[in-house]
Amino acid sequence: ANLVVNALVGIAIIQNDIIVYQNPAQQKIFEGLAEPVVLSDLKCVHADDLKKVKAAYQSIKERKTRKAELDFRFNVYNRLAKFVATIGFAIILRDYWALVFGYFFGSCIAVLLSYRLHPYRPRFCLKHYREYLRFASAIIPQRIGKSLYNRLDSIIVGGVANTSQLGFYNIASQLSNMAANEIALPVSRGLYPNFAKVVSQPKLFAVAYCRVLAATCSIVLPVTVTFLFITSEFVAIVFGDKWLPILPFMPWLIVWAAIESITVIMSQQILIVSGHEKQ
Repeated sequence: ANLVVNALVGIAIIQNDIIVYQNPAQQKIFEGLAEPVVLSDLKCVHADDLKKVKAAYQSIKERKTRKAELDFRFNVYNRLAKFVATIGFAIILRDYWALVFGYFFGSCIAVLLSYRLHPYRPRFCLKHYREYLRFASAIIPQRIGKSLYNRLDSIIVGGVANTSQLGFYNIASQLSNMAANEIALPVSRGLYPNFAKVVSQPKLFAVAYCRVLAATCSIVLPVTVTFLFITSEFVAIVFGDKWLPILPFMPWLIVWAAIESITVIMSQQILIVSGHEKQ
């Protein structure tokens, strides 16, 4: 009961289309909405938004809302597509171009998957182009720097090692990042709207930050330690003895992946939601 009452996200209990309970966070969102509330009436919704709200409520009621599931599936399929494409091109080309073509082909598959998994279709619109340009001027340089940072280790390894060793290193890097990032990325996407609700309240914002950090560490660190212990068996069973040369890279990369995933969760969304994207 205390967990529900003290939760930072809004929680409501609905029975027969009626809200019978709201925790304090939910009451703040609805500004003390009286109970019980008949949701199907939707009297508090503006006429312009009524149609969208009805559709969203019906989707939730019928348990058709699967954002977290779709997010997880998309990221898993995306990584598998890039991994399989890179291995396929490596077998065919037998040189470093396999990494380039593999990543490009995997990205194309990811775009097709996004259309397959979600019904939303983007459309061209310039209504808010000024806001987009202002935001992009801060985000695009950050993304370029992030991309260079992500590939810097491969560039360095490629300069001091041969093609075979670079291939082993890249596979080891992708495997090491998979476990932690499949947890971190969905969590990171869900933080922005929740942090945005409390960013104007510094004390509550700090409490939310600390709780998310604690929860993230309690999940990522055990997964990291477990993966460290089963690395040899995992590689031997899943990939076979030919891929055992990646094992020397794995422990260091797994630890680094855990540190980086926690850092990404606890820094990027904070900077964006607080309006400090340029820092």
